[in-house]
Amino acid sequence: MIDGAHAPGQLPSSIISKVIKKSDVFIGDIHKWCFCVRGCAILVVNKANSKYFYPTIVSWYYKNDTPFIRFINLGTEDTLSRYSVVAAKKFIESIGGLEDIFIYCSKAVCEIVSYIRYNIPCTVLAVDENTSAPFMRLISLP
Repeated sequence: MIDGAHAPGQLPSSIISKVIKKSDVFIGDIHKWCFCVRGCAILVVNKANSKYFYPTIVSWYYKNDTPFIRFINLGTEDTLSRYSVVAAKKFIESIGGLEDIFIYCSKAVCEIVSYIRYNIPCTVLAVDENTSAPFMRLISLP
């Protein structure tokens, strides 16, 4: 199981696609860096493991053999998050796409860390470059 909480929006989709193809289960939040509403995420389960995944709400399609259909209509579920994905995608495209956002956020995080270091006695903690999130830094504050 891959916990890709911060991956969507911070890593190129080509990398995420490769990770998904090699994993049994991938979970990634799209409300954090992809501008969707809070609680919106993706869950990708490979076909061999899909038989183990059922919604927590028993509803119309609970026993359907197609995993996607099991989750599509969950009674009183708030479906706003599903619709926010389309709007978020349009927003991302309207401001230049994820690549432009990546460039902007990479520059911004460096400026913000410099500002914090200049104004507050703190330490930017070292994180392995291979596991570091592009737009996040670990800072020890007094």
